[in-house]
Amino acid sequence: MSDPAAPDPGGALNFDLYLRAGGGFKLVWQIADHGIRLRRDGLSWTIGGERREAGFGGIAEIHLTSGGGTTAGGGDSPYPMMRQIVQRQSTNMSVCRIMFRDGGQLQVYGGAASGLPDAQHSVHYSEFVVRLHERLAAVPAGDAIAFGGGYSLVRYRVLVVALGVMGLMLLGALVATLAGAGTRRAFVLAAASISFWFQWKMVQANAPQTYDPAHVPDELLPAPVARNPPPPRVGATGTRPQVGRLGSVFPTIPLSYLALAGGGLGAVALIALLVGAGTSEAVIAFQPDAARRLLAAIEAQAGGQLRLRRLDLTPTTLTLTTEALQDHVDRQGLMSNIESWTASHKMLFGSNAWDSVSGPEKEPALQIGEEVSSHPFVVRPQDIPDLTRMARDAVQRAALEDPAEPRQMTLLDRAPQTLDGKGGGLHWAVQVTSAQENAEIFFDGNAQYVGADLAGTLRVRNRNLIAGGPDFTDLLHALRTKVGDEAPLAFLRVTQREIMLRTDDTQFKADIQGVSENGTGTIFCHGIQDMMAGRFEFASIDWTLLPTITERAREAVTLPQPIIVVAVALSVPSDNMMTMRRVRAADLRWAVNLRSGLATYARATFDRAGTLISVQPWDDRHACE
Repeated sequence: MSDPAAPDPGGALNFDLYLRAGGGFKLVWQIADHGIRLRRDGLSWTIGGERREAGFGGIAEIHLTSGGGTTAGGGDSPYPMMRQIVQRQSTNMSVCRIMFRDGGQLQVYGGAASGLPDAQHSVHYSEFVVRLHERLAAVPAGDAIAFGGGYSLVRYRVLVVALGVMGLMLLGALVATLAGAGTRRAFVLAAASISFWFQWKMVQANAPQTYDPAHVPDELLPAPVARNPPPPRVGATGTRPQVGRLGSVFPTIPLSYLALAGGGLGAVALIALLVGAGTSEAVIAFQPDAARRLLAAIEAQAGGQLRLRRLDLTPTTLTLTTEALQDHVDRQGLMSNIESWTASHKMLFGSNAWDSVSGPEKEPALQIGEEVSSHPFVVRPQDIPDLTRMARDAVQRAALEDPAEPRQMTLLDRAPQTLDGKGGGLHWAVQVTSAQENAEIFFDGNAQYVGADLAGTLRVRNRNLIAGGPDFTDLLHALRTKVGDEAPLAFLRVTQREIMLRTDDTQFKADIQGVSENGTGTIFCHGIQDMMAGRFEFASIDWTLLPTITERAREAVTLPQPIIVVAVALSVPSDNMMTMRRVRAADLRWAVNLRSGLATYARATFDRAGTLISVQPWDDRHACE
């Protein structure tokens, strides 16, 4: 930035600067008033549409506050923040406060209406301040004016100490980051360092001082200004009034006391920051010895065995949900007898490891369903199985397409619902996740595999058994092997993800988990339909018709949006209950359920040879089938 040429020291000068009358703090969205005129013998300005003026003799004090930064130019970045950093400018406005002898005050700002500094207003502000002081230095009235800059002494010292503490904390954070506490904090540390630099430059530029109007300190100006030679002192008194309301207060507080107090606080903060930032939870990664040790640590602090309702283990933390010895009131004001304990393996800068236990914490009561379906149990450290092998087995059985890892192991005294009632007792549920998939693999209390929930895997989400293919063929073969070729079937249904059929007394389901028996159907309409229906056998089904009839069903219905085949069902309809157990393969019907959008359903019915019989509306969401 080049210095502008110095103007005629005697002419009237107009400055389009924002200003406000009166002192104190006032919150506004925009500074409304602007424009001040510097005359040969005084000032004039307009506030709220009212023109005001004052001679130099009416000024009692001028106080300058710097926005920080330096007056050195340089840098031309298109980004405002980077431009401020490169140019070493401040993000705060400089302010010239003019106190009048009648008690009034005028504040002239070195920034835009928004309250933020900008290059153009900084130059105009610096020009105004220098020209005002040059004229005051050349008239006798200037000797009766007090000139001060910066903060009050107490404010300055407190800020110096506070910034010293902040600097120590930043230093501690830097040491912790370099020591391995986490590079993710580097961005926050960089932002805090930039903020610290701005604050330090602003406080440094606002050290309390008085000055001669012929030599306004550069650090109090936001931009460089060409100056006229110092004028001769006319009628100088030799003494200048002390800075008053805007200057120093309580100057008797020794800086050494504040420095000592601040240094002590800073040291304490530094130690706390180092310990906090350097302390981390060790990744035990389902190591059985580590889990047993954490469980033993909780038992030692609890004073004995705990009655568990749930055990959760992550790569870093063991959490126990337990039954309390005494009831308590939870956060919702309800009675509860549930508490929790947490244990983890702490490390300070990668060494000096120790086991940390917290609890018991009061927890809400169990949900009614969980309370009824589960039972309290006791697990000793030696009862924890080989978690490493179980984790490895879970990842293999999940077979996710992306790289996967176990995220959590949960121990409950009940069989998961997805196991279709395969016995009670202790069961481990291992959650395996990847970037796009998740699965839950189940083991019994001895870490033996018992089942899986693979609904969150891509191969299940993308599966469509209705389209046929190897998965459909494999599941169909498994069902035929389980049920038998000659077993009388009452109903068979194929959906995108499963095959379900009912015999006289049992319902079977085949999906990615395998073939399972659901026992006798309990839904009333199922029972009525099966009693009214005839029977058929696997051998009577021509599965080669499946792609043909689904395509014909799409052609037969007229729906406004793309059509999705929801299910294909096979049955032998009859209105005579005496047909039960009688095989009537000739009357076998195909029913194709279709959906368009979210609410429009239709059903196309075909005979056993694939000839279209009828098309009718159908609400698949509410049908028993």
